[in-house]
Amino acid sequence: YKSLKIDRSKQDSYGYSNVGFITLGYVVEAVTGKSFDSYLKEAIFEPLEMNETGLYALTEIIPHVATGYVRPSGPDDHWKTNHHLNKGSSPAGGAFSSPGDLITFYRGLWNGKLLQDRSVKLMMTPHIETPFGSQYGYGIAINSLNDQTVMGHLGGYYGARGELMWYKEKDVMVAI
Repeated sequence: YKSLKIDRSKQDSYGYSNVGFITLGYVVEAVTGKSFDSYLKEAIFEPLEMNETGLYALTEIIPHVATGYVRPSGPDDHWKTNHHLNKGSSPAGGAFSSPGDLITFYRGLWNGKLLQDRSVKLMMTPHIETPFGSQYGYGIAINSLNDQTVMGHLGGYYGARGELMWYKEKDVMVAI
């Protein structure tokens, strides 16, 4: 990505891009001297006992992980698994988890087990408005619904999707 020009005219507008998460992954690797996968396992998954979470490897069959399917693209096509599309994991995707582990992750994130309080506050502070009527912190969408602050993130890939939301005032978390 180093050959791409930064479009500074858009610095005050929202534009989601996986490139930011990929770049962050490279920074983690440079700072820690570990692969991104190893760092996640050692710094997050193991300390929080997230035993149903990991990163896809192209050569593994992972027990208890659902297979995604891709709908037919035309009348002569048929449903396919998403395996042929899988390129492995990256900082922008390729992880698998259970709803329980996702909630464990959010609790660890917000309760200071993973980040310093200052970093958590920066994440949860709205920095920019999205075209969807919500705010965006650092990696977290921040919405208001029925007088509740809802923070979360969603992700997906062909045939798979997940979402994690935290209703802050009631301290209720929903993982799908």
